[in-house]
Amino acid sequence: MHIVNSRGDKGSPCLKSLCPLNQPKLSTLRFRWLLDNSGYTVRSGYDLIRLKFQEVQWHRYLWCSWCYPKPQFIGWLIAREALKLKDRLYALGIFSDATCLLCGLEDENHSHLFLKCEYSRRILTIMAGLCQVVIPDTNLFLWINGHHASSLQKKVLMSVELATFYHIWMQRNKDRIDDVVLRPEILCCQIRKEVKSRLSTKFKPGLCTPYLNWLNLVRMSM
Repeated sequence: MHIVNSRGDKGSPCLKSLCPLNQPKLSTLRFRWLLDNSGYTVRSGYDLIRLKFQEVQWHRYLWCSWCYPKPQFIGWLIAREALKLKDRLYALGIFSDATCLLCGLEDENHSHLFLKCEYSRRILTIMAGLCQVVIPDTNLFLWINGHHASSLQKKVLMSVELATFYHIWMQRNKDRIDDVVLRPEILCCQIRKEVKSRLSTKFKPGLCTPYLNWLNLVRMSM
């Protein structure tokens, strides 16, 4: 963006110049947006200064009404690998080791805690069985987005996944503070209760979908 005075001469590239005496009066200034022929808009200005990242497609299933807010937020942090797990805290000198609190076999990071940990894997397998799916060993957010299912089915799967991640995260913290680890089957009961409560609010009279039988089966199995 250039600043042009009323005579068409280019002035300083910014209003606050190191030489204010050479600046034309503000009342005689007009602005010309050079990036877009259609003129300046707030959106074009914001797009110019904001950081550009690759757009993901699974966000529509993460931020939907089928999920509770707390699991959504924790799931968002997991997707960004932004949780303060032991691998990072160990690097900062806060912990003496980076061993996983739940299984004690490998270093605790996002990939291990929410996918490869024996404790977490057992819970994920149980919850996936209730949904009649088989979970892979890869990123579950990408798997749900690419899974051959309807949009509604993906929202249900995401709701189950986020609730599972949230309770695994809370159980990890409980183990850190109280040194107590619930059996996977007991934790799954808590997850099923939460998911069933949420799904019950979405099943309204007259709901019509080709996957209604599958949805009822999932709800009844929770």
